[in-house]
Amino acid sequence: MKKLLIFTALLTLALLLLAGCAGGSDPLAMSTQAPASPEPTAEPDVTPVPEPTETPAPEPTQVPAAPDADKRFTQDELQAALDAAKDFYASWFYDRTQQIDPAYADPVEYPAFETSGTQPVYPVVNPDITTYDELYEATAQYFHDPAVKAFLEEIGAQDVDGQLHVVKNDGLGGPGYVCQLDVDREPEGYGFELDYALSFEPENDRDVKVLYTFQDGSWGFSAPVETLHEFFIVLLYSDQLLTDFDLD
Repeated sequence: MKKLLIFTALLTLALLLLAGCAGGSDPLAMSTQAPASPEPTAEPDVTPVPEPTETPAPEPTQVPAAPDADKRFTQDELQAALDAAKDFYASWFYDRTQQIDPAYADPVEYPAFETSGTQPVYPVVNPDITTYDELYEATAQYFHDPAVKAFLEEIGAQDVDGQLHVVKNDGLGGPGYVCQLDVDREPEGYGFELDYALSFEPENDRDVKVLYTFQDGSWGFSAPVETLHEFFIVLLYSDQLLTDFDLD
């Protein structure tokens, strides 16, 4: 019986040794081997960094070209300059009844002169020109000093309680004129010479001349104040006007 137990034990040991050889590993070593590390997981996708975008440079501000002292005007440009000056003259120096309160056009209630001889002034209702400085700047777009200052003094332009006032004027009336206007290129600019006569006295003609020149950074009309008045009043009351341009 004892021999049978020893034989059984030896057989069991032999079977264990054979099983270990077949697995290629030591069965005793398996109990002490560290567990295998897990397979590394894939790296998460990295969000790509966006390429920097270039901010477009702002468009350069368009600066208006400065007036050119050597500019050569076309016939249309000179005609437009003359028409603009004439319209401005008519509004402020000739017939200002539309530029002040219409009630002031009543010569009985609002006489042009007081008994003392002082010219009363009345508020201007033109919303575009509200102060003396604004009127000066507007006038200087068409005429040159010293005519500008003289014009504004004639119409009594002044600020009263923060509002522009001028002398009331009902405008001048008169017969029409027959006119010939010659516009020529001259060394200092352009000459506007007006030959005119009353329509019922064509034989009694006379002429008056103004210049269109560059001065103090702008183009404008210049002449003695009396000459400018005569020139533009005749144009305003012309029944017939022929214009000739010689710009060569």
